[in-house]
Formats: sequence, structure tokens, C-alpha cells
Amino acid sequence: MNTKTINISLPPKLVQQLDRVAKKRSANRSELIRELVRGYLDRRERWEAIFAAGERQAKKLGLTEEDVLQAVRDVRGKGNA
Repeated sequence: MNTKTINISLPPKLVQQLDRVAKKRSANRSELIRELVRGYLDRRERWEAIFAAGERQAKKLGLTEEDVLQAVRDVRGKGNA
């Protein structure tokens, strides 16, 4: 695997948490950080796709953001979201 080394600064408590999780998974810090970054980026891409699909559908139906918020309020049975 071709890799590039980067340096990051983390607070000591976060490093302790990272080390605890890495130990539980029998991984080192780098492996765990790679896994976390991949997971974050994957989730972010999926959410962006979901929002893009929602925006396309809203445009297709001629809905504004306020229309969508009001529909959510109505379903929740509350006066505001």
C-alpha cells in the first residue's frame, strides 16, 4: 500500500481513548485512524448523496426548504421542528 505520512496534534485524553480502542481491536494508532477516516468519509459521501437526492426531488415537486420543514412539523405534530 502506498502511504503518505501526516502529523496531527490531539489532546492527551483523545490519544488515551484512541489507544484504548486500538488495543481492543488489536490495531495500532495508524490502522485505527485510517479506519475512522475511511468510515467518516464514506458516511459523509452517503449523506451528501441523500441530501442531493432530496434537493432534486424537492425541486422537481416545486417545494421550498420551508415547505419541507413544515411537513416535518406536521408529521411530528408540533408547531415547530
